[in-house]
Amino acid sequence: MAATSSWRSYEATRHSIEAVLLAVEQIAERLRVNIAEASPEGAHVTASIGIAFSPQDGDSPESLLEAADSAMYDAKEDKDRIRFTPRA
Repeated sequence: MAATSSWRSYEATRHSIEAVLLAVEQIAERLRVNIAEASPEGAHVTASIGIAFSPQDGDSPESLLEAADSAMYDAKEDKDRIRFTPRA
């Protein structure tokens, strides 16, 4: 019985995490598209977005910014992309 309860808890947590990741990705994508659409006529403006999560990517504002910055530079390699911090 305990194993079934643990599995349900794990599945609920996994589902919640996946929902949050999807929502964050959708928000970032809308932001990226809106930036491109709002660029002045004749200009080509893009957004490369890096995303980090607390506490797994850092436990301080500085460490979270560092992780997001790293993910952003990964996104810049392909230009105009969204990247999450790498998972270990």
